[in-house]
Amino acid sequence: MEHASWYRIAAWCGFLTPLVSLGAIVIAISRATRWFSWQHNWLSDLGVHEGSALPFNAGLFISGVLALVLARGVYSYYRHYAPSRIGALIFMAGACALMGIGVFTEDAGRIHYVVSVLFFSLVPISYMVMGGCALVRHAKKRGAVPFAAGLLAGVMWALPWPGTAGALPEITAALFILAGALFYSALLYVESAR
Repeated sequence: MEHASWYRIAAWCGFLTPLVSLGAIVIAISRATRWFSWQHNWLSDLGVHEGSALPFNAGLFISGVLALVLARGVYSYYRHYAPSRIGALIFMAGACALMGIGVFTEDAGRIHYVVSVLFFSLVPISYMVMGGCALVRHAKKRGAVPFAAGLLAGVMWALPWPGTAGALPEITAALFILAGALFYSALLYVESAR
């Protein structure tokens, strides 16, 4: 498949990622209004309760697949620059971790914690690596947004949020992660039109 077609497919998968993931979270929360609280729950709590589990887990798994296609497109885009390719490989690993969150729910034990930490760590790191490489090469337009998205996602997730369990830092970090995905989707879409 030629690069333009591959970029277009990867871009559309990236554009769909926020719709699927946020849509799944909204549907899951709408089915959990009696017990779910942004202050007292983790988003993953939605994955183990009847009614909210199916949309939440399926949505995260599908989002992970879509993000993996996007990351593969980004890897192809950086085919001539090895340091950025490393960032794209980390992005792929983060997408696989997102699929893992949908498969290994909270009741699966420690593996759920591992895949969650991997997702919220690897994707921001990948954005900072790819964005940082672009900034070093004086490509500010291609570097500033993903670097900032990765940095802010990591900070929002890692910082303590007094009085909350984890849903608020998770959704805040996820929004920055999705912003980075949209940036790379747009980048590939523009590239596919050349």
